Amino acid sequence: MKNFFQTTFCFALILGIFATIILPNPFLTHSFVQTDLQIINDFQDFEEVAQTQKTQKQATMLDWENCVNAIFDCFVSTKIFDFSTKKTFFVQRTGGIFHADVEPATPDDTKTLRDVLKKHTSSRIPVLIEINGMWVCASLSNNVHGFGLISNNELDGHLCLHFLGSKTTRKKFDPLHQKTVKEAYNLSKKIFPKN
Repeated sequence: MKNFFQTTFCFALILGIFATIILPNPFLTHSFVQTDLQIINDFQDFEEVAQTQKTQKQATMLDWENCVNAIFDCFVSTKIFDFSTKKTFFVQRTGGIFHADVEPATPDDTKTLRDVLKKHTSSRIPVLIEINGMWVCASLSNNVHGFGLISNNELDGHLCLHFLGSKTTRKKFDPLHQKTVKEAYNLSKKIFPKN
């Protein structure tokens, strides 16, 4: 009987995780939060913002709940740019409900990530991440923790990636992460990825 309850609990947990990652959330909308509160309704709008970014050399702040969580797909490699080292590496979103859990995509990306983490002493790192052709401001935790889902990247665990309006696993805003997201926005005006 005990094994039955354990098996049922594990199945329900896996089903819940699957539903959170795979199924669309009807309460999410594709809005993007910036000073002018411009609304992005379709991919054409994303492309337009991406083109504007390239000419103005400035990244975008996207709201986590209303936008990023819906468009930042799991297990798709996407690029992160670190301002301090000016290095880029690829990550994949492997989960996260209130923020994104990310892991380096390959062993080479893990090596670059370790170089980035060594460079930073603070627990929050201002970065840009490329989503749907746009550079989006984010805050990367400087702490590999928990478990990982990518088996061949030579990294045990994952990192938390916060966006505008994202929260911790305890459903609370992290003021340092929110400050770092805005820092990434300001840095993007001075340093912008070349590629």
